[in-house]
Amino acid sequence: MVVGTGYRRVGENVRGGFSFSIAPNQVTETVVNAFAQDEIALGQRVHLTLGTKLERDSYVGWGAQPTARVIWTLATHQHVWAAVSRAQRTPSLGDVSGRYNFTSFAGQGGLPVVVGALGNPAFQSEEVVTKEAGYRLEVGSVASIDVTAFTGRYDKLKTSEPLAPYVELTPAPAHLFIPVQFANLLEATASGAEIGAHLMPASRWRVDGSYSTFHLTPHLSAASRDAAAASFDGNAPRAQWQARSAFSIARGIELDVLLFHAGALPNLQIGAYTRADVRLQVPLTRRLSLSVAGQNLFDPSHAEYAGQGAIVTPTLVPRSASINLAWRGPRP
Repeated sequence: MVVGTGYRRVGENVRGGFSFSIAPNQVTETVVNAFAQDEIALGQRVHLTLGTKLERDSYVGWGAQPTARVIWTLATHQHVWAAVSRAQRTPSLGDVSGRYNFTSFAGQGGLPVVVGALGNPAFQSEEVVTKEAGYRLEVGSVASIDVTAFTGRYDKLKTSEPLAPYVELTPAPAHLFIPVQFANLLEATASGAEIGAHLMPASRWRVDGSYSTFHLTPHLSAASRDAAAASFDGNAPRAQWQARSAFSIARGIELDVLLFHAGALPNLQIGAYTRADVRLQVPLTRRLSLSVAGQNLFDPSHAEYAGQGAIVTPTLVPRSASINLAWRGPRP
């Protein structure tokens, strides 16, 4: 049995500008929680874990986050497990009282126009209930494989609801403000699967690989007027995979190779990409070693994220190389 409690108090003083501000600009946030978890043996092969976390924050009050997990040992090297859990994301300061100005331009007749978003004092915690199941097979210390499937039901996800434009006199000059306000009018269902494998073809060589799929379907409330939320895909790739090889060539000489592929992010207009990284480490003396690494070797640069709908300036991940010297001093 594990039990505990926590308390967090944060005082924030935000010096806002045109892009982001909060009102009032001084806020104190508190979070109090208590949790308990117990592992119960149902015979020699089945173990059940039950737990919950109760949390109270300054914005939405109390919330419960329970979990139940069971694992069944089919044989010495085979396991089946399943879990059901509920989690919450408490509102942030920006969700509740923030103001985001996305852009400004000269409107009809030269009147300045500002487009932005407003926080919502009634913003609620986003919630998810997930169901998972998996299987693990071990072949001694030579190989293992894990297969996992999951589904999730999300509730009270953030939407941006349009409000009627109005004229603001401050800050000068007078301007027309076209706002949206955050609300919780989106639900979604998610599903996916992952396969992970580990193999040691030789005592000095280890290979790891994984492949995962993810699919999210939004369910927009009829009361919502957020047109973009109806096509929300979670900003996650439908599929991604990676393969890693770690090889000890000789005493102290190590060669690591990584291949990673991520599918496209259509809503963010990010294309699919494959990344290759290589690292070679060579000992120079008993205590000094040299490592040379190259990253993102396939492309001069690629994007992994875009900042649509937020005040974010994304950068491209470039091809790069590095040389490192590591000194290991004597043990005390």
